[in-house]
Amino acid sequence: MELSQVLLKPLNTEKSVRLADMQQYAFMVHPSATKPEIVRAIQTFYGLKPLSCRVLKIQAKENGKRLKKHAGKKALLTFPKQSKFDPHKIK
Repeated sequence: MELSQVLLKPLNTEKSVRLADMQQYAFMVHPSATKPEIVRAIQTFYGLKPLSCRVLKIQAKENGKRLKKHAGKKALLTFPKQSKFDPHKIK
């Protein structure tokens, strides 16, 4: 898979804003992306190496017949304390 397809978008939720204080950032990633591909994409596009990478699968939620939330994959990345990381600015 090409690295440009691995990271879909940074997540801006209440929880992800709280995690940013602890140098942890959340990204939606491609459903078939692996941890090494995610770390390589972050290094390529942001120029920083994360300390850890955790991946979570998100299940779809339905409300009757309507789809309320789509399925996907989320990555939580932890960076060193002294690093200045902005998920919205690509290098």
